[in-house]
Amino acid sequence: MPRRDPAGFTSSAKRPSDFDSFWADTLSLLGSVPPNPTFTRDELRSDEDVDVFDVRYDSFGGMRIAGWYVRPAGRSTVMPGLLTVPGYVSEPKVPKEWARLGYATFSAAPRGKLRSNDVFNPGYPGLLMHNATDRDSYAYRGFYMDALRAFDILSAMPEVDSRRIGVTGSSQGGALTLLVAALRPNSVAVAAAGAPYLCSFMDSARLTHSYPYQEINDFLRLHPEQEEDIRGVFDYFDIHHFAPSVKAPIVVNIGLQDDVCPPETGFAVFGRIGSSDKKLYPYDKCGHDAGSFAGHEEIIQEFLELHLKPAPVVGKTFAVSVGQTIANTESFGEYWDEVDNSVKGLRVSGASLDPLPLRSTEGSTTRTVKLPSIGEGEVFGYFSVPNGDGPFPGLLEAPGYGSVVHLSPYRRRQKYAVLTLVHRGQRLADENFATAYPGLLTDGVEDPSSYKYRGIVADVLTGLDWLAGRPEIDAANLGVAGSEVGLMAASLRSDAVKAVLLSGPLIFRTASGRNQWPDYYPFEELNDFVRANSDSAEDVSRTLSFFDPLRFAPGYSGVALVACPEWDKNVASPLVSRIGGECELYLNTGRGRADHTYTETWLDNQLTGQLE
Repeated sequence: MPRRDPAGFTSSAKRPSDFDSFWADTLSLLGSVPPNPTFTRDELRSDEDVDVFDVRYDSFGGMRIAGWYVRPAGRSTVMPGLLTVPGYVSEPKVPKEWARLGYATFSAAPRGKLRSNDVFNPGYPGLLMHNATDRDSYAYRGFYMDALRAFDILSAMPEVDSRRIGVTGSSQGGALTLLVAALRPNSVAVAAAGAPYLCSFMDSARLTHSYPYQEINDFLRLHPEQEEDIRGVFDYFDIHHFAPSVKAPIVVNIGLQDDVCPPETGFAVFGRIGSSDKKLYPYDKCGHDAGSFAGHEEIIQEFLELHLKPAPVVGKTFAVSVGQTIANTESFGEYWDEVDNSVKGLRVSGASLDPLPLRSTEGSTTRTVKLPSIGEGEVFGYFSVPNGDGPFPGLLEAPGYGSVVHLSPYRRRQKYAVLTLVHRGQRLADENFATAYPGLLTDGVEDPSSYKYRGIVADVLTGLDWLAGRPEIDAANLGVAGSEVGLMAASLRSDAVKAVLLSGPLIFRTASGRNQWPDYYPFEELNDFVRANSDSAEDVSRTLSFFDPLRFAPGYSGVALVACPEWDKNVASPLVSRIGGECELYLNTGRGRADHTYTETWLDNQLTGQLE
């Protein structure tokens, strides 16, 4: 059963009397800006099967926006088009997988995304509340129009059949899918929206403490007098009010335990959708993944195929094959000893701490921290400590692959002293370490001494040293949670770390442990790089061998839980067996909320001795 009754929810969003005229004016302003699109072939990411283009176009307010356009190579006939729209924290993918299925695909990067933030960069968190007291300058006015313009550019491509264009996305992408389908009801042939965001804004902020909606609660804690102002602005942008204009066949999926986009709001917006051909897929015990691990991706693919009739690329092998070249044990030890010695030479006690009242809560106080790092520059992080008498169990959150790092979840901040680290190359990290997405996984990969992840592991290790020395921390109960780089750091500080929760994709274990990398991003970065630099395959393989978690595992002697999906079992099992301490393998059920509860309860039991 769901945690609440979504079907009994009534949205408090009110449609403004001038809603239609506001958006008519907005569309008129967009139309006054010529799109001026440019398409530059990306030689690195194109291959014999697909052509990849870096797209730039002018949008609302004259802002230059980026995107990716990918189409099957060598097609002389028209093909269906597909617009993919991004989530709140994710960077738009290079949609090769859709092109290989036969679609001419446009992946939009609206303002504020890394490739579209030269002029507008509100920060993450930050986008949701950027100018939220003024409807005319509110961030999502331009953001919505950027997605719509991407659809219009796709529709105008000569190789695209304008009668066969679909839109798909999840979370923020689910909202944008509904928006585009509503504003182009006669042009969108089919739509698939997952876990729709930007629905019933104020209700959602009441129903969850998770970001991005938590941005609203953060703002109102400091500015309660502006609640009615922002409520009035949000009403102009609420997808609840666009939904009746959606006419295309559509599927919507919702996780009934979603703590990011409350399911109540998704049910409400689905009920408002005007299409006579709509179907809702609710997934019990699923969180914000909204069924993506329960086979729903196949449902979306089949639904789009039914309506758009693509002709897939067939008989091709998309990934490249490489021989495995492994650094010997002596070289491995020397390499990490050098990194470790460099970190130990840093003055972490001199790190700067600054109050961050906007992100503090009634139960915890949050500050920003800037730590020294190897090389030039600093590493950024959020340090949250429960209010009250300490010391508290300590937790280092090791970031995964991606440009955006959110604050620690609300519940964690109430019981742990948490350092949420933002490593080099991610947003808010020192600009000296800026990188591209996609691009991080191959940044310097031909040489282990210059590989970006050498510095990233050092950043996590630096954060761990700093956290272990904080007076707020109970040094006997220090844990690490997150990606593989957390396990790497913990193995180098095994005596200090009591528990490791390793979750998320096992990128380095997968990349290091096979002769052929998967043909989707971020692994496709490696395929792209080696295709373009064929003489570097051996060097790339050798560099990756320095980062194989399997080689770090014996050095960690604490307790560990490795949580992964069923398809990663063969990758994870050897890792579990090699960890020096007691280790458990947890196979995700595909029901995200249930999996989250299990892993958080395990972590809580290890660090506090209490069940969550």
